[in-house]
Amino acid sequence: MGRWNFWLAVIAGALVMYLLGFLPVIIGPLTGGFVAGLIARGDAWTGVKAGFAAGVLWLLLVAVSFVFSGPVPVHPETLTGLLVQPFMVLLLLSNAFFSGTVGAIGGMVGGILAGKGV
Repeated sequence: MGRWNFWLAVIAGALVMYLLGFLPVIIGPLTGGFVAGLIARGDAWTGVKAGFAAGVLWLLLVAVSFVFSGPVPVHPETLTGLLVQPFMVLLLLSNAFFSGTVGAIGGMVGGILAGKGV
């Protein structure tokens, strides 16, 4: 397994997660992690790493699209703005952990199947 193959698997898994974003919460990261683990073509541990990285990259894509989607109607100098911004960062970090963990589970399954020659 080459380095380029790993990052190709991560990008493909993140794109699958992004495209399946309209489905229930667990299906997108699980399927994207599975695709990343399958493309990575290693053992189970390589699939876990590819799935986790794909989940974190997916959340970065979601965060960038959220930032550029339009202005947030909260002024940062007000008390509400001071409370909302740390909450949004905490929300994004917890979602990154969730999508990375679920992607790692899917990547483990994909890595196991890729190691068996499926």
